[in-house]
Amino acid sequence: CQGRMCVGYCSDRLREATGRADVGWLRPRFPIDPIPFSAFQNVGMEAVSHD
Repeated sequence: CQGRMCVGYCSDRLREATGRADVGWLRPRFPIDPIPFSAFQNVGMEAVSHD
């Protein structure tokens, strides 16, 4: 699993974790309330472990 192939999976995971319908980070602009970087690290680690 590499790069954009995981975008759908990661966005779904972030939606579940944050409870937001649109996590926002997939858009060119950052959301008004940015997601903590630790959330990105956690998703990244899971993506790597599920390669």
